[in-house]
Amino acid sequence: MRPLITALLLMGPALAGAGEHVRLGNGVAPTRQEVRLKLDPRLDTYSGSVRIELDVRQAGAPLRVHAEEMTVVRAAVDGAEAKAAAAPDNTLVITPARPLAAGRAVLTIDFQNEYDRRAVGLYKMARGDDGYLYTQFEPIDARKAFPCFDEPGFKIPWQVTVDIPAGYDAVSNTPETAGPERDGWKEVRFAQTKPLPSYLVALVVGKLGFVPIEGMGVPGRVVAVRGQEHLGGLAAKMTPALLKAGEQYFGIPYPYEKLDLIAVPEYWPGAMEHPGAITFADSILLVDEAHATPAQRRLLARVDAHELAHMWFGDLVTMAWWDDLWLNESFADWLGDKMTDQVYPDLQVGLSELQTVQDTMVGDRRAAALAIRHPVEDPNELLRTVGLVYYKGKSVLGMFERWLGPERFREGVQLYMRENAWKNATSDRLWNALDRAAKGDVSRALATFIDQPGLPLVSVERMGGARVRLAQHRYARAGVELAAQSWKVPVSMRYGKGPDSHVETVLLDGPSREVTLGSADVAWLFPSADGAGYYRWDVPAADLDQLAAHAAERLTPSERIAFLGNLAALLDGGRIDGARYLKVLAPFGSDAEPEVLDAALAGLEKLELPFLDETTRAGFGSYVRSAFGPSLDRLGMEPQAGEPASVTSLRPDLLAALGEHGDDERVKRFASEGARSILAGQSTVHPSLVATVLRLHALDGDAALLTEYKKRFESAATPAERGRFLAGASGFRDPAVRAQVLAWALTVRPNEMDTLVSGFRGSPAGRDLLFDWVRTNFEAILGRVPPLFHASLTNVASGCERERVEQAQKMFAARKVEGADQELTKVGEQVEECVALRSREAASVGAYLRERAR
Repeated sequence: MRPLITALLLMGPALAGAGEHVRLGNGVAPTRQEVRLKLDPRLDTYSGSVRIELDVRQAGAPLRVHAEEMTVVRAAVDGAEAKAAAAPDNTLVITPARPLAAGRAVLTIDFQNEYDRRAVGLYKMARGDDGYLYTQFEPIDARKAFPCFDEPGFKIPWQVTVDIPAGYDAVSNTPETAGPERDGWKEVRFAQTKPLPSYLVALVVGKLGFVPIEGMGVPGRVVAVRGQEHLGGLAAKMTPALLKAGEQYFGIPYPYEKLDLIAVPEYWPGAMEHPGAITFADSILLVDEAHATPAQRRLLARVDAHELAHMWFGDLVTMAWWDDLWLNESFADWLGDKMTDQVYPDLQVGLSELQTVQDTMVGDRRAAALAIRHPVEDPNELLRTVGLVYYKGKSVLGMFERWLGPERFREGVQLYMRENAWKNATSDRLWNALDRAAKGDVSRALATFIDQPGLPLVSVERMGGARVRLAQHRYARAGVELAAQSWKVPVSMRYGKGPDSHVETVLLDGPSREVTLGSADVAWLFPSADGAGYYRWDVPAADLDQLAAHAAERLTPSERIAFLGNLAALLDGGRIDGARYLKVLAPFGSDAEPEVLDAALAGLEKLELPFLDETTRAGFGSYVRSAFGPSLDRLGMEPQAGEPASVTSLRPDLLAALGEHGDDERVKRFASEGARSILAGQSTVHPSLVATVLRLHALDGDAALLTEYKKRFESAATPAERGRFLAGASGFRDPAVRAQVLAWALTVRPNEMDTLVSGFRGSPAGRDLLFDWVRTNFEAILGRVPPLFHASLTNVASGCERERVEQAQKMFAARKVEGADQELTKVGEQVEECVALRSREAASVGAYLRERAR
């Protein structure tokens, strides 16, 4: 799965679910399951039956299956009538006519159900006058669709058959065979799958359009709602080379019979790795190739590669239980980036992802942080750490791949795949494979980053000549004491004299270590070569200043991004003050590498929440114009023919910062002229700039302008256009217009609400409006959002205001939202960090900005 990280619900790794979860045990296990469903997208209910072949391992063992909120019409064991009683833990307790004997048995259940309407389980959505059915089962929502053994450890073949109205299409994991039409219905039978856990079963029913994917070893299609299939051409072109890269890395051909990529209009995940039937949010998969922006191409390639990597990591070899989710997600994100950089190097995916890793380190330093791998009782709660699993996980894997060597690391991965193909696996099996490939103990070092929370701070002391002393302790923000921990850290150092440099990697496996570098020419040292280290670092003040002064000539772009992320960590840790942070950050606003410039813009966000108010706004605007204006002068307001894709992707962020925070009149004028031309239907604004232009124009917009945005949104011909007008509408500042935006948010697709209200987080007044909206409409919002995300609504209390956290505690306690207490603990910690930073550095930052405003 590749989740969409959105403003309201997923503002950080804070997902939780509701409902008691009970594991079924191993006394009875499935060996095969047949599912037959009668599905009409025009109705609200459906019927079905399942036939589950069982291995009874213990005579007389109790028989239970997962099933949630459905009506059982009949149950039988080996043809004999059985009782089926719904338990409060979302299981059915099956009581056969006689106790189960050890050996083989067959359970059949006929049932009736309603389609889910919150985009989980087997759910229905409408598009115009047509209904469409989709499934989303991860982690434990297959039980919402039909009775099953809904745990990843039960990995079995599935046989799916559907009866659907004539004129409709159906797609699942395997190739289909459609029978003759009778009385307006037709049967579609899908070939039996390879062994799969329930969460990887997929089904789509509707009036569909198809685009063939050529150049793969198996048949493939892009699948969309009928009338939008023409937008699937770019995905069809990009996928074969990415799939080939995955096959080459693993040394194993794509393991399944076909490969369909399915666009889903209403979808919470960004994508989901069902073998043979990968689902994507339509805004990712369906891209108008003629007008595709570099950012759209990058997102499509990155998410596509991630899901294709899952065909091996997660599908061919599946975690035994959810505590090893990292075996799926960390590896898929790590390898997906490698595949994309190999096939489409111009998109610079690996470089672009470095900033997200830096952001992930912020949450990982907190007391409430969890380890990547930790005990999971209720699978709905595992997604609380989704950011860590993706971004910390892939960063740690990359760090150890660098230390071990790419070929040896790949040998260990391939060994793990060969030995566990079509099975379930645990971390221990990966540890064993890596150690055997390395001919040493790699796994214990890697486990220190996987099995415990937090991250180390590596301090570097220059001892003269080529001698360096490294020391580690757990990183924490200033004034906070965390439990002591130790890591086995592969510290990779770039050092040199002038622009010439060398790299040396050593394992810091104790509190400290002295190292003699391989060259005596050590005039400077950067402690995280290629920005690949998942750790924070500190060097003496003079060395930090020297690194900053010569960053462009001595450090790679990835190292400069890591430098900026670490600079923010030094500020949080109280190792530099606010004024010094601003001084060191400013020159990076003219960096020649667009991704570094984007990281510098992210550095501005560090200041917005705690320090930006009416007393600092003028000085902050002057700082932004001075630091980043020259880059806009150099790059220009509009894309130029032949410019790098990374420049085109950067420009919207640069314009947004200068227009909104820099109060740059030329940018605001450009945006207003462009927005008016868009609304007049005479636009020549580059597609990459449309959302930014619309948002900047909305900053001072009125209700009439919002009405125009809504009209254009409602008539949008593509998912991208729809999203651009939503993003544009997030920019309104007028309180009366914002009230209309919030009212509108309750009418758009549930997964679109976040984009529409994302702009409210930028000011205390906006955060208050958003909080009051959630409080007033709490039940309505819960009714539109899957239970998995309910506790995530606590994030509306985030910001820099303690009072809002106190109000949220009362609100969620009154409504008894499961998981809210844990999530509010995280939100409270974020708010306390902001308050503490403001208290400690407001004078320093304020004095610096007031000086700049003169």
